[in-house]
Amino acid sequence: LAKHLPNACTLGVDKDMCCERGMALQWYRFHPKATKDYRAFQVQLSEFNLYFYGVLVEFSKMDDDYGAIAFSVDGDYPDRENPMKAIDEDTKTKWLDADPDPKWREGEVYKFKALTIQLPKAMPMDHYSFHTANDIPERDPISWTVEGSPDNKMWVTLANVTDARDQIPDEREVETPRFDISVPCFLPLPVHIAHSNATAPCLEGDIVSSGQVCTASCEEGYTPSIASLLCAEGALAPRSFICAPATA
Repeated sequence: LAKHLPNACTLGVDKDMCCERGMALQWYRFHPKATKDYRAFQVQLSEFNLYFYGVLVEFSKMDDDYGAIAFSVDGDYPDRENPMKAIDEDTKTKWLDADPDPKWREGEVYKFKALTIQLPKAMPMDHYSFHTANDIPERDPISWTVEGSPDNKMWVTLANVTDARDQIPDEREVETPRFDISVPCFLPLPVHIAHSNATAPCLEGDIVSSGQVCTASCEEGYTPSIASLLCAEGALAPRSFICAPATA
């Protein structure tokens, strides 16, 4: 599978399956859902890290010439703790986001905005981590989702962590364990399947998360050989389908 190849996602690898579409993604999004203290209306981290084969993903950090950028749509953060601080390779700085309504009410859950990292070009990753911030462990995230996108429009879930409290250190400015991801599937193009739907052979579009399906679709007058294909860790099963003339 593309995930396990050191040169994964070049045009020379697995052209018939996914990598000509690029298993690599250009946008990655980390969305905190809960903190160590449920009464904390702020969440923070000092660095967010993307890895591929144990090495930081190239260009995933801030660089004046050719590096990543980080942003948070509708985020609530001080200028000195803006999203770019999460990729500046300095654990003394941090990104912080706050629920705009800081008053805690019994039974309510604070809502935080996502940290999005845009790489200068699509790059694969298989693990991620973050460094804790300089203070207040209660603000550490313990629940989150990680998503990826090839175009900043269609997003797929790469990880859904519901409670990592025991894995997030209380020590400040240190790295968490590296968490793995579920590899999504890039779906077939019309050119790959004769007489398929001219927009997309799968009703879901171009990409689905692991565990989701491609619903096969053909042009009028043709019927798919199977109803759906299941995405499991970067591979579709079965790998493809055909569009056969519909019987009267």
